[in-house]
Amino acid sequence: DNSFTMYDGQILACTATNGAGVYVKNNTFAMQAGTIESCIATYLGGGIASEGATVTMGSAAKIRNCSVGVTSPQEWGCKGGGVYLFDNAASQLNMLSGSEISGCSAKTGITDLSRIFGSGGGIYIEPQAKATLNEASITGCVADHHGGGIFTRKYANLTTTNLTFTGNSAGFYRIPADNILAGAYANCATALSISLNVENDLAGRDYALNNYDINYHSYMVSYNGNGGTDSALDPN
Repeated sequence: DNSFTMYDGQILACTATNGAGVYVKNNTFAMQAGTIESCIATYLGGGIASEGATVTMGSAAKIRNCSVGVTSPQEWGCKGGGVYLFDNAASQLNMLSGSEISGCSAKTGITDLSRIFGSGGGIYIEPQAKATLNEASITGCVADHHGGGIFTRKYANLTTTNLTFTGNSAGFYRIPADNILAGAYANCATALSISLNVENDLAGRDYALNNYDINYHSYMVSYNGNGGTDSALDPN
């Protein structure tokens, strides 16, 4: 049986290169309850790293104060303080109602907002991975660069329903930082939906991306000679 179920208890203050709390590969990890807390990974996934595995967090499951990165400058990794999903179509995260990721961080020690290391304080989702977050909470997570709460490389692979954000932060609030009126992308307490059918298409979303909560990176507007505008978003 390629599965692991955590019914309760604590995974506390563990360290590893990747997946300091739990590293799960080609398997299934059901975290029904309990806490993964204060675990530190050097590169990827302070709390959990999933490589081709399905991770499900139940209503009483919590990941708290986990982190990636070191205090000295580091130019690789530093992704997914709470959870990191490897670039594999079988890498999946399901957060059920009541589950929580809080106080997690992705640190790099380098200030270079053109780079994506030091991103995804709560969750980092690679392009083929998928996350479905339902009535969960991501609170007080921090990224040195992008996506204090969540960093996703492909918006179509992130689905949220009534996901609550509180007190997350990142290296900047929005792009283009100087060309959007103050308050145009106000903090939203809840992402009602960010389930999209077309890659890089933000049409139909209900959540105002602001980089503190869900990364908002490289927004481009191109001129259309017929008088309209064509907008696209490149999350890379």
